[in-house]
Amino acid sequence: MTILIVFISLILLIVLHELGHFLVAKKFNVKVEEFGIGIPPRIAGVRIGETLYSLNLLPLGAFVRLQGEEGAGMIGDPPASEASRSYASKSVLQRSLIVAAGVVAFWLIAFFILT
Repeated sequence: MTILIVFISLILLIVLHELGHFLVAKKFNVKVEEFGIGIPPRIAGVRIGETLYSLNLLPLGAFVRLQGEEGAGMIGDPPASEASRSYASKSVLQRSLIVAAGVVAFWLIAFFILT
């Protein structure tokens, strides 16, 4: 039973970490393509607005897929129609804040747990 509680707690922490990335990306108007719990292949998913919220087969983590994340810092431009919503098109400060949001989420979680 203890192992199950630890496992569920770790998954919850990872989901909250990814939620930090998700919320800051949305704040900077970056298109979030998918918010997934678990590692694919996908078991189920529902599209709300432009984001696909998915539950995946292997319950070993979570992820947020941002538009233009693969090409960030690389040569080449995103399509003009989506350029302003792409992670790659954001300033270095905005991208840094999106990345740092996961760590900040952990700090907030620790603060609430310990107080």
